[in-house]
Amino acid sequence: MFFCPTCRKRCWLKDILYIDISNCIVSYGKKKIDNLSIERDRLKNDIEILKNSITNIRQYVRKTEHQLKTKRLLLYRLKYICKRKYR
Repeated sequence: MFFCPTCRKRCWLKDILYIDISNCIVSYGKKKIDNLSIERDRLKNDIEILKNSITNIRQYVRKTEHQLKTKRLLLYRLKYICKRKYR
């Protein structure tokens, strides 16, 4: 196991001897960038999943509201019919 003499971090590229500081920064930075891009992709996927679930919930709510509105209308009609019938 190799450690970088400048930043004291474990060497990501195990065969490199850190003669140049830029090797350390480049190899460590590349690993960080790869991790960030993976994290970014994961977050984008999570956002898409949330957007889809919000869309599905909105559709369900609209459908349920429409069903309730229809049932209310039917109930009002039945009340009206019953009122007229028993007058």
